[in-house]
Amino acid sequence: PDEFQDFEFIITGGRPGHSIHDLPCKISHCAEPVVLHVEADFKGPLLSIDVPSLSLGLIKLGEAVLCKFEITNLSQLPGRWKMQESPASLAERNEEVSPFTIDPPSGELGPLGSCAVSVLFRANICQSLRTVLEMEVENGKGSHIPVLAEVQTPRVCLLSSHLHFDELFLGIPAKATVKLFNQMLLPSHYEWGELLGSQSSSCLVTISPERGCLAPNEEREFCVELTANTKDELSDLALCCRIRDMLEPLFLSISGQVKGLHITYAIPSDGKESDQEHQSEASPELLLDFGSEVPLKSVVQRQLIIMNHSAVDAPFTIEVDYFSSGPPPPEEQRSDIVDIVLEKTRRITRQIAKRKQSAFRTALLSQGKGLAFHVHPSAGTLKAFQELTVEITAYNDMWGEYQDDLLCKVGDLEPKSIPMKIAVKGCPIFLQVTGPNHPLQTPIVRFGAHISGGDTVSRHIRLNNPTPFDIRMDWESYNQDKDDDKLVDLLVFYGAPFPVKDMDGNEIESSREQTPTDQTSYSPSSATLPSYREDLNLNPILEDDEDTSSDETEQLLTSQKIISVVIRPHEGVPSDYPFCITPKQIVIPAGGAASIHISFTPLMLPEIINKFECEGFALGFMSLDSKVVREIPGKVTRADGHNVVPLRIDLQAFVKPALLTVEMDHERGLEFHAVASSLIPDNRLKGVSASWDLPLLNKPKTAARKQ
Repeated sequence: PDEFQDFEFIITGGRPGHSIHDLPCKISHCAEPVVLHVEADFKGPLLSIDVPSLSLGLIKLGEAVLCKFEITNLSQLPGRWKMQESPASLAERNEEVSPFTIDPPSGELGPLGSCAVSVLFRANICQSLRTVLEMEVENGKGSHIPVLAEVQTPRVCLLSSHLHFDELFLGIPAKATVKLFNQMLLPSHYEWGELLGSQSSSCLVTISPERGCLAPNEEREFCVELTANTKDELSDLALCCRIRDMLEPLFLSISGQVKGLHITYAIPSDGKESDQEHQSEASPELLLDFGSEVPLKSVVQRQLIIMNHSAVDAPFTIEVDYFSSGPPPPEEQRSDIVDIVLEKTRRITRQIAKRKQSAFRTALLSQGKGLAFHVHPSAGTLKAFQELTVEITAYNDMWGEYQDDLLCKVGDLEPKSIPMKIAVKGCPIFLQVTGPNHPLQTPIVRFGAHISGGDTVSRHIRLNNPTPFDIRMDWESYNQDKDDDKLVDLLVFYGAPFPVKDMDGNEIESSREQTPTDQTSYSPSSATLPSYREDLNLNPILEDDEDTSSDETEQLLTSQKIISVVIRPHEGVPSDYPFCITPKQIVIPAGGAASIHISFTPLMLPEIINKFECEGFALGFMSLDSKVVREIPGKVTRADGHNVVPLRIDLQAFVKPALLTVEMDHERGLEFHAVASSLIPDNRLKGVSASWDLPLLNKPKTAARKQ
């Protein structure tokens, strides 16, 4: 009695939740048991992870990181667990497959047990990863682990991708610096490679340090040493730098002007030397333009300035590609004795100088191309830092639009080609009676005064062709009327405006094309004459040979313009009366002459007109029948027909009525006196006669016939 007893009460739950029990205790000699009321809340397995989070740190793209942790069962119950990446995080990154591999991904822990779990992360893309690994516990409370990772790839850049050497000399090393910068937190290994580019074989490059490792965000300076063994401008050089784990290497472009022989060219503006106005190599176009309206036989000069920007003497030669001049005559250089003699007489000096200039011009144009460019000086030595002025003079004896190239070669540099162009206008044909240097631009043929209805008067005109090519001329005569109010002439041609004709005026159906060996004179009656004309809007229409296919013929003919239209100022009315030219078509051979006849037939004047002036003119349209003469592709094109200025000859004549008057010394008229003694029988058979000597006066001053 009065004692107590301690009991140990143990309750074990089978499932999580709230449990209520009444535990009866039977006591001897006691009618009713003692009841112990028990209430308990049972919990499931309690699993714990030994790390609060996983920080994978900085990871290089493509690498894998393995980390481990432990899961501990803090409860007396066995616990089943399962671990995976949060689906919400996957959805947020738009990924379906998790980059995490968990081993083991699930398991069962006994009461108070533990196990090791490894997590493998593969860095497949560059990103700043923020995700969660979730662990689910069966009949228990789950947990999660935050995971942090920074995935990067090496990224190194050149602070300047272009390295220019300002002071670069042939064969002497030049130094410059370049910098690499590591843009990422990863250490980056670099290695400089070999020199690349078309000029790499003539250059040597060393860089230090050649290889190494860049710390995170490090900026490192490198020394580049370049040795150039070429005089060309360095523009195609690159130095390769490979960064480990970078897909594309870095390229450092290298340029520089090797200071050896450095030559520039310039053209003075308006042919004058001016430092402010130069057409240099930096200009869009370096062009020697001699003009677009250069008169025939005139001399035009332009200048080219060659500047040596180096301390190197170099030989130079200047040549003309196609229209080069012939050798000058040997008498170009005169002795001192001749100079002293010529100074005594100015007139003789001018004549000899003119003769010498003519011979010099003829010698330069002796190649027979219609144009010659004379270069002075054409060869020599260009001194150090010298500025040389070269004179280019254009001589011509044939119209056309010319193009050529001036080839300048200095030292061992590449030749410099400078385009040249000139357009020569004018008519080369001149009359023998006037000469080539007549002061009047248009020659005049005057027929004088003639009586009305008189006989036809003809003038023999000799035409000279000083050009190296045959020129065919088609003549047309026109009458001028002062009261004519017409302004323009509209001419429409079907086919060739000036076809080749025979002596009867019929067009000859034959090919106009000639080879270069066919450039000889011919008569209009020749059977080998060309048969087509090229107008300013008409391309040549060729007649195919027998071997030419019909397809080529159709293609050629369809590309031609058959109808051409010419609009020109109206100056006269075409007519062969009273002025007429024969023959209508004539060929003047190269360097030769031919003749035409211009006739005048006096008009029959009415009695009320005392004097009438006949004014007219003749036009000689020039044609070139050789294709080689008309065009050399890329060098010269020559128009003909209506597209060039024809030769014009003004015609003038006067018509007066015939009027003869008798002059007498008195006003009594004609009185005849006979002496009676004249009737003596001895002279009776002879008869009696009386006479007057009367002078006849032709007041119109024209030739008149009397009866």
